[in-house]
Amino acid sequence: IRIFERDESGSIAVVGEYNPFYRRPGNDDLVLFHEYFHGDDGKGLGASHQTGWTALIADLQQCCPVPIELAINGSLPNPPLAVRQQLLRIVREAVANAVSHAHAAKIAVTATDRAGRVTVEVRDDGEGFDVAAGERKAGHFGLRGMRERAWRVGADLAIESTPRSGVRVVVSVPAAAPAGVGGSAVGQA
Repeated sequence: IRIFERDESGSIAVVGEYNPFYRRPGNDDLVLFHEYFHGDDGKGLGASHQTGWTALIADLQQCCPVPIELAINGSLPNPPLAVRQQLLRIVREAVANAVSHAHAAKIAVTATDRAGRVTVEVRDDGEGFDVAAGERKAGHFGLRGMRERAWRVGADLAIESTPRSGVRVVVSVPAAAPAGVGGSAVGQA
């Protein structure tokens, strides 16, 4: 996230040689075209998949009171747009749950290329919960929604937690998975 923040000299790491442009009055809140990403409609996803992840975390960090650490390991494959949208929405829900329900003090998001699969892990240090009981809880649809999103794009989803141990959500999808193919969405306690 620091690559999007100004340092003590007023420079922004991600814009590199364009820093003088961004220091001009009126340009300080602009972002480069390839940095734009909107998780709900997919605009901006085509230019750079990695940038989409960084921008998602930067966007979440602006409204999240908890520090979010992002690690992108290797060069991620670029799955179809519908797959990327569902993956990013699962990450958004996992982060929202960590803040709203787990009262986490720290959240880590790791995206990795594992043998042609995009694997994303969201881990928090919050209160943890009984996954099976949480999925049966009336009026709560976040976990069910993550499972449905994973199934829609052929992803595997694991939610691991026990009370007082934090939560680990792992979603993995083949980079070339066609949208609409069901996967396994099995919870683990």
